[in-house]
Amino acid sequence: MPTTREASTPSRRAMSRAESNSDLLVATESQLRFPVYLPRETPSRKLARFVFTSHYNTLEPLTGMRRAGQTRFFFALAALLLWLAPASAQSPAPQNSPAGTSKTRADPRRAKKAYQKGLRAEQAEDWRAAFDAYSEAATYSPGDTDLVLRREAARFRIVQQHTDRAEREALAGRMEHAREELRAALQLDPGFSVARERLAQFSPPEPPQAKLTPSPLPGGSEAEAPVQLQPQAGTRDFNHRGDVRTAYEDIARQFGVVASFDPDLPGRPVHFRIRGVDFATAMTVLGQETRTFWKALDAHTFFVAENTPAKRHEYAPVIVRTILLSAATTPEGMTETVRLLREIVGITHAELDTRTRTLTLRDSPENVALAVALLQEIERARGELMLEIEILEVDRNMARQLGITPPSTAQVITFSPTDVRALRQARTTSELLAIIQRIFGTTLPPLIAFGGGQTTLLATLPGAASTFSKTLNLVRSGRRVLLRAEEGQPATFFVGERFPIALGVLGPSFLPPAAGAPSSQLAFPRADFPTGTSPVAVVAASFRTANSQQLDVAVANKTSNNVSILLGKPDGSFGTKTDFATGASPVALVAGDFNADGKLDLAIVNQVDKTVSILLGQGDGTFKPVSGTLPQTGNGPSAIVAGDFNADGKLDLAVVNQTDSTVSIFLGNGDGTFKARTDIPTGSSPTALAASDFNGDGKLDLAVVNKNADTVSVLLGKGDGTFNAKTDFPTGKGPVAITTADFNRDGRADLAVADQAANTVSILLGKGDGTFNAKNDFSTGTSPVALVAADFNLDGRLDLVVANQGSNTISILLGNGDGTIGLRADVNTGNSPSALATADFNQDNRPDVAIINQADNTVSVILNTTTF
Repeated sequence: MPTTREASTPSRRAMSRAESNSDLLVATESQLRFPVYLPRETPSRKLARFVFTSHYNTLEPLTGMRRAGQTRFFFALAALLLWLAPASAQSPAPQNSPAGTSKTRADPRRAKKAYQKGLRAEQAEDWRAAFDAYSEAATYSPGDTDLVLRREAARFRIVQQHTDRAEREALAGRMEHAREELRAALQLDPGFSVARERLAQFSPPEPPQAKLTPSPLPGGSEAEAPVQLQPQAGTRDFNHRGDVRTAYEDIARQFGVVASFDPDLPGRPVHFRIRGVDFATAMTVLGQETRTFWKALDAHTFFVAENTPAKRHEYAPVIVRTILLSAATTPEGMTETVRLLREIVGITHAELDTRTRTLTLRDSPENVALAVALLQEIERARGELMLEIEILEVDRNMARQLGITPPSTAQVITFSPTDVRALRQARTTSELLAIIQRIFGTTLPPLIAFGGGQTTLLATLPGAASTFSKTLNLVRSGRRVLLRAEEGQPATFFVGERFPIALGVLGPSFLPPAAGAPSSQLAFPRADFPTGTSPVAVVAASFRTANSQQLDVAVANKTSNNVSILLGKPDGSFGTKTDFATGASPVALVAGDFNADGKLDLAIVNQVDKTVSILLGQGDGTFKPVSGTLPQTGNGPSAIVAGDFNADGKLDLAVVNQTDSTVSIFLGNGDGTFKARTDIPTGSSPTALAASDFNGDGKLDLAVVNKNADTVSVLLGKGDGTFNAKTDFPTGKGPVAITTADFNRDGRADLAVADQAANTVSILLGKGDGTFNAKNDFSTGTSPVALVAADFNLDGRLDLVVANQGSNTISILLGNGDGTIGLRADVNTGNSPSALATADFNQDNRPDVAIINQADNTVSVILNTTTF
């Protein structure tokens, strides 16, 4: 049913006329309870003027009729509309509806079958199925108004569901889902103004788009397609005696074009004699001799005028450009924009259409370009403030008990002169206690003293009681109020549908204790799982080929000299660890298929042995050590990455040696073994590294952070396993961890570095040629030692999670999409978090985090279940 705004606020004259004619006025209650008045006797030709901008909640007559059920109201409303205008009933939505046409033959049997199917769907509150069934029944029984009535009632229900879901999705921050729901509602009811307005509010502002139209002035042109004269090719000879006009006409005749002239062109005598020149040369020479200029009007005509500043300005090129004012929302704002353009740029030909929010400019290309550049500066989206309020509904009687109940009585205690003298004369503690017990008894109550001078009185301190938890336990439901205020505009708000309250968001004391590993009851569920002794590194991967969708974790334990494998479960928890031996003091590890058997393996750096242990995966979560000699590293190896550095299809390894200030490259043989290392110099005391293509040549490069030098060294790969000499870029103080990702969405790899001594994260934006812009620093917790990147709030912009070893927290840094950080939130972890890994452990399409707690000998898994 088409809708407009006109019925939302009836005029007083319409209400008076309806009351004088004894018409029954009916008011619909929307969610904000704005009444909509509908005359009972309405001409069918005006049916399209009535609007139902509510969610079809209730109807109540103003004359005191009792409120009917929603379903009965829908049927009654549809029947009334059919009686007024049978031909105005909406056709079924094309989606999921039978393709009935006016040529479909009536079939009572099929109509009855579809009708019964619709009744069953209606009883099950499956309004989409009911709508489709009633639409099919109406197709086979065109004259049955009851079928059309039920179809329209089902349509109302579907539109209501889509609109309500859109509001809930918007409140949860999922704006794309909200827009999809509103589009679905508009597909069923294209005239539904509420859905159309909310869709406009939820849609991101469109960038200004310019549309060029041909200029009506002589010589005007489109900026993107200037007029080009097309004379005949070749050279000509000229020996002409006459005036300026006849000379230009002679050139035009010989080159197959037409000349036109300014009426004010002087008729000077001319002797034009030249041989073997093309069109451009002839026109240039004649123009210089006669002080004239010419310009093309079309492909076969040119225009000649005297070369003076006045004539140049008069016949200057003119373009017309229409610009969408996307940020201006009111006629006043658009008018102010036009005024600024006229005052600053000097454009006088500017036409404003407030209905379509477009501005048409007509001027020289230079002035129009200046106006467009100015519009890009002043056409900014207005600032907005959104405030979300939760209103809880509690039991009325229990709510009265909330607070402190004051006592009704108190006891005053007096001392006799004998008691006072005895207290003063007491010499030992036992004597003093004996006197006090004689006065107060065996239990000393809480006391308060008052009075003064010669008299001091003591009174018992009254007690008090409160019933907070009892009241909050009776929370039944709630509402969310979304307040939206835009700069310079009236504030609007929406009161959402009731929804159940999860007491877990109020506090941990209202939830039953959970068995198993301890977990936080707040927004981020956390579970701790035992590892070996002194875990220092972690990697997340699927070590089981039969269950490749389920992610597991591998943890390097520095003191117990082994790797713990914890196999993941679909709910984000993990089974009991299985340990596999490594070399002495493993400090870093990486996963990859080093023997090309389709099963993930592990490479572990052993700091004391100065070796790399290779554990070959068996595809079932177990591992076997590779046979042969282990790869030997430099002194003090501390970090490792895997990649194909020589483009042979076999995984290679890169290990940083903190003591030697080098990085060792191990080229893989494809069978789990590696060639002897090649060392490349880095900065002082390298501690971590990352691999990516920083210059866009398709070859892997390396970025190494140098703790003592406060730099990151970039080594550009040559594609054969060797690298160019390092280039250093400054970081914060004491860099110890690094990750690479595209933080500003420009398609180029950027760097994020954890600065342990500065308590910051440095972001260096890549230029795409192997170099980086100056760092931007953002604060973290105390002593950051690890970081990972992922889109944790699902807004399409990469975020960071940083492990803060000194404050026993992780910092969640939400990215703005331009390489900067917006909101920061800190979450508690175990003791001494030292490493991080991110993956979707519970398969809900949200990145989760695994945290190594070195002092607790645990790995904490925090599931991402919160909307930021």
